[in-house]
Amino acid sequence: MERRLSGLRAAAAAELEPGGVRSFWRTFSREIQAGAGSVGAYYDRRTLTLVHLEKGLAGSRLRQVATLPVPAGGLTALTPEVRELIRAWGLENPPAGLAVSPRLGLVRPATLPAAAKANLARVVGYEIDRFLPLSPEQLVFDYQVVQETETELHLLLLALPRAVVEDWLSLCGGAGLSPVTVEPGPLAGANAWALVQGRLPSSFLLLAAEGPDFDLLQFSRRRLRGWQAGKLSTGTTLKELIPQESPPEAAPQALYLLGGASLPAALRAGVGDAPMPVATEAQVVLKGAAAGAATTPEILMAVGAALRGVGGVPFAVNLLPEEQRATPQLTGLLLTRFFSLLLLGLVVVWSASIFIHSRITLARVERQVAELAPAVREVEKQLQNTQNLLKQYDDLKRRMEQYPPPLQILRELTQIIPDHTHLYSFRLSKGQVELSGKSASASELINLLERSGRFTKTEFVSPIVTDETGSEIFKIKADIKGAGRSS
Repeated sequence: MERRLSGLRAAAAAELEPGGVRSFWRTFSREIQAGAGSVGAYYDRRTLTLVHLEKGLAGSRLRQVATLPVPAGGLTALTPEVRELIRAWGLENPPAGLAVSPRLGLVRPATLPAAAKANLARVVGYEIDRFLPLSPEQLVFDYQVVQETETELHLLLLALPRAVVEDWLSLCGGAGLSPVTVEPGPLAGANAWALVQGRLPSSFLLLAAEGPDFDLLQFSRRRLRGWQAGKLSTGTTLKELIPQESPPEAAPQALYLLGGASLPAALRAGVGDAPMPVATEAQVVLKGAAAGAATTPEILMAVGAALRGVGGVPFAVNLLPEEQRATPQLTGLLLTRFFSLLLLGLVVVWSASIFIHSRITLARVERQVAELAPAVREVEKQLQNTQNLLKQYDDLKRRMEQYPPPLQILRELTQIIPDHTHLYSFRLSKGQVELSGKSASASELINLLERSGRFTKTEFVSPIVTDETGSEIFKIKADIKGAGRSS
């Protein structure tokens, strides 16, 4: 941050000769758009891919990329090189996240009694050696709840050898990095896809290929639901990999590929016939990346790891023990907000000066008008009529603002209502909305609408009727919060 401030002071001190104002403004613009910097890494024993990600007003930008071969000494042997790289990037103790190749870790399903939910983390720690081939002392691990029933909890256990994490912590300590997370590479890739896409489908698949090995992850409603690992043969097809027994509401709506170039020819040929949209890392252009630079799976997973240092992510698995995690200090982003508020304050002061100047000018005009009595009476009459019209306009505008725009309400409803629900009609009248349609579970809609924060007094207008397909026909009305009901 000191480096940035010094550059800004130097620009401000320069003489504003021709072209100097433009130069100062470019420097100032860069400063207010700069934000929090984070480092992400992807490790697969052979190479360590490092990225510098920065988050500011314009979103997240990829600033730097470097790939280092890992010597026989492992990650710790790279400490001098990484330290020099971080200095060259102008960073000081940045938060750092590590994504690890799934070939280095373990993923296992586990089932526990439903009673374990109250102290799930502690129970998993006690029972971990029943599901994994190494002892808890040799592992770092995390878990994801895949499914809950009345009697059982179905989990996915994700683990790494503790030696890998200790090597990473040693590298961070010597290179001036603040470790915040260690996670499996495919999950980091899913977080990177969320950054690229803006919003992921409610259910999707992610296929990560590394040579003949593959990992197929299934996500539904922002949760990891399944993880299949294996080897790809030359005849493997996409149809064989896609789960065929998913319920309609959890059916995958998109497939994201990491390492598409290493897929067998038969599988690549079948991508075009997939029953869902397919995206590969080759189609991704990261903001801030050099023109023409290819986005590799390693870069995408390193970007996903870096995201944990500049904010939240949709799939938060962290294998780094909690007591060894650093807390990201988003000083760059705070500097961005400071400059933004300063700029906003200058705009307000400038606008106020224009308003005051206008009022002074108006007072002078009124004195001149007072000297012309006949004309003044006519002008005052016209002013009174104008003020009445303005008051009527303000009243009309205030009444219209009591009612939210129908398109906004409709858009929020599409985000709230689940996929198994279809609307037949939508009626908005005086702060109240009426919906009718059919749903797999109409009673669930009342809670969804109430929890959204937009609606209140939600109730069924008529009894629920079940049609021949088992769907429930409903009619619901609800008041819109903040909307007036008077005409």
